[in-house]
Amino acid sequence: MAEDRVFAAEPDSVVRGGDVTDRISQILERLSHGYADETSWDAGNPPWGIGQLGTVFAKQYVQPHSELRDAVSALAAAMMGAATKTLTSGLSFSGAQDHAVHEIESRGRR
Repeated sequence: MAEDRVFAAEPDSVVRGGDVTDRISQILERLSHGYADETSWDAGNPPWGIGQLGTVFAKQYVQPHSELRDAVSALAAAMMGAATKTLTSGLSFSGAQDHAVHEIESRGRR
């Protein structure tokens, strides 16, 4: 069907989608910092202690915790990047569309 080959975008909808994505990325950024702050510890005085049991716990906890902290931070950064690209695309498309409509209208007046 020919309609399947047609691309139609509503620049305002794309910009709104980018705005929503941006708001979500800001929430994720705050959560990422909050998680990092709330789950950090003093290496010299960890909350699980420095005895044998604490050492065993740390070996099981520290690396996965660090990986999760980094993953949450990366997710926030990825969402921010998606928001920026979506907003830029919507605004660029809107500008191009406005220019094209203006050109068509001005040629029609000749």
